[in-house]
Amino acid sequence: MKAKVYVETSILSYLAARSSQDTITAARQVITRRWWETEGAKYDLMVSEVVEAECQRGDPGVVARRQELLREVTLFPVNESILEVARLLIAPGAIPAKAGPDAIHIAAAAVEECDFLLTWNFRHIANVRIRREVERILANCGLQKRRSALRKNLSEHGPWEDDVLREVYAVRDAYAAEHGYDLDRIYADLKRREASSRLQRANTHPSPRA
Repeated sequence: MKAKVYVETSILSYLAARSSQDTITAARQVITRRWWETEGAKYDLMVSEVVEAECQRGDPGVVARRQELLREVTLFPVNESILEVARLLIAPGAIPAKAGPDAIHIAAAAVEECDFLLTWNFRHIANVRIRREVERILANCGLQKRRSALRKNLSEHGPWEDDVLREVYAVRDAYAAEHGYDLDRIYADLKRREASSRLQRANTHPSPRA
């Protein structure tokens, strides 16, 4: 059985973005494309509905390319168990109250028992300053924060924002703001989207937590 990788929106955005002349952005694009082309087939690539929702926003050309990339992954629904963990992650020292989608990404990867969480999101997901508190909360839930399959590369290139990440953050912030930064309202929107999603559905689920 292949290991499962949760693909966060920033990965798809680097893959879909136009080639950049910026040194850091170009390096991240090369790293991401190389991983996708040489390593991606070795894993079950998975996303949640919040990834799909974010991929539908922004520059139309980039949106179209992200939609093509989503055909290569499988979708699992955000459920009550994921929502419960996301609520716990929104806490002092962990995920800020206005960053509900980030909490959902982390919770989804943990509850679905993905082996890796693939991300370039330095703001909250790959943020070393909040990692310890996030891991403590997940451990209390009997879960683990998933490792990033690009961790070595992430640390080498540092936590600088670039145009790709700024677009991802802007899309995510706007989506959360539309729902009043309220996790329950975000969850309700994701469930509405679930019925109309055309993505391939994952056919395996982890055993219920004790």
